[in-house]
Amino acid sequence: MSSKYWFSNRYNIQLRITLDWEKYQKGDLSLPIKEFGKTKSWRFEIAKDQDSAVFIATWDHRMFPKNFDYNGFESLIEPYLKT
Repeated sequence: MSSKYWFSNRYNIQLRITLDWEKYQKGDLSLPIKEFGKTKSWRFEIAKDQDSAVFIATWDHRMFPKNFDYNGFESLIEPYLKT
């Protein structure tokens, strides 16, 4: 499975990414990103060995920015993804 996954349906947009937990904690990335608008829900699922974490966030389509730059976001999170 990919370390990042976008899912969209009629009502929601969901993001699921697998992070290198140590890089995320030491880095300057803060999730959820405020520019995406208000999230309906979000959470981290940290692995028992604390080596990785899955971040899951859901947005209402109506609240998500219309001109969202997916490529800019991808380059922002790329250093923190678990490979």
